[in-house]
Amino acid sequence: MLSSFVAEALAVSLALPLTVAAQSTPPRGPETGPLEIRRSERESTTRKPVVKPERDADVRDAARAAAEYEQTQRDQATIREQARRPPPRPDLGYDVSSSIQQRAVPRPLIR
Repeated sequence: MLSSFVAEALAVSLALPLTVAAQSTPPRGPETGPLEIRRSERESTTRKPVVKPERDADVRDAARAAAEYEQTQRDQATIREQARRPPPRPDLGYDVSSSIQQRAVPRPLIR
């Protein structure tokens, strides 16, 4: 009990000055000096201008990409239609086949 009290008192005595120092304001005046932004040599050199492609080439590329996309959509629609299952026959449904099995079918007598 006494050792835990001593340990707590020691922790508080060490933590209190640290929290006070962390909350104090930094010194102002000639000690800090003005803040400057410096650019490296790499940033200060002029950059190469960006050359954009011709407008006509962009339009042709976009039209070609749109045509390719539409063609793939048509191809996929054709494939989906060919792979589609035919609708199920109503005379082979579960209700019909189960009712046939439940009926008492007359069997010929075995002699």
